[in-house]
Amino acid sequence: MHDVYYIPYNPDIDRLSISLYTFLLHNIKLHHNIHVVYEESNPPSPQHIEQIEKIYPVIWSGTQVIENALHPFLIENIKHETSVDILPKKVAVVYHVHYPTQVSKTLKRIERLSKRMTTDVFLYHTCQKINEYIPKNISSNVITIPIENLGRDIRSFLQFINNNMFEPYDMVLKIHTKNTTYLDRNWRDQFESYLIDTYNTCFGHMISCNEHIHSVKKFKILETIINTNNSHSMSRLYDFFNINNKKSQYTFYAGTMFWCDKVYCKLLKRLIDMHPTVTDLFETEPLIADGTMAHAWERFLGQLPDYI
Repeated sequence: MHDVYYIPYNPDIDRLSISLYTFLLHNIKLHHNIHVVYEESNPPSPQHIEQIEKIYPVIWSGTQVIENALHPFLIENIKHETSVDILPKKVAVVYHVHYPTQVSKTLKRIERLSKRMTTDVFLYHTCQKINEYIPKNISSNVITIPIENLGRDIRSFLQFINNNMFEPYDMVLKIHTKNTTYLDRNWRDQFESYLIDTYNTCFGHMISCNEHIHSVKKFKILETIINTNNSHSMSRLYDFFNINNKKSQYTFYAGTMFWCDKVYCKLLKRLIDMHPTVTDLFETEPLIADGTMAHAWERFLGQLPDYI
């Protein structure tokens, strides 16, 4: 169990380093998650982030993390004997299942969340007898929702958003069992474990905003926008939503698994409301390797925070 603390960002890197080092020196036996909180108008530079993370792998957060916190616990260069965990009260897991053999292991991982917050799992699936793969005696509330094999895991998530099912929740975690052939065979266990076990980092709009997090950089992929099959598919989404995209390249996190908050969900819902049929515009299976609407959404979801 990790204690959670907050320290205000100081552009003077030496003073910030001293504050952090002093705290750690007095609390060396504790497990910490430390948020360095900055004003959105004055974010830390990459050089500052690199220097501070040589001391300790802190979490960099905008001021909204304090606003959303249940009990902000600030570091003031003094020894703290106790602290309060700052976590969402209620989370939804949107879990798309096409390969059921992964289900039991994943739901057992999700139990780590359910022990500290209310956790509902919306299990969209294309499988018969899905209940046979759900472990007995788990704390999470699992709602099974059959769905046709269309749009991979993306369509499940879009339908969850379009139906306003996110409204009662502080945060949403999107995961799935689909194959992703361009990553190593252990990528799912690594990424899934990271997302479930480091839920303290989920206060941003999306995991792709947290560029400094070393443990997910291996899943980050850079692609050019011009003249590729995927870029042509993305242009269809830009046209649908009347977005004037001027970027020449973009990044996305392979696998399309991430945390997002209610602000992100509402923005996505607003876009879907412009063209409700967009949730059904997916090619039939089997899909080609690139250039489908599912590939476009996989990349577009990561760019969505830029359009807030």
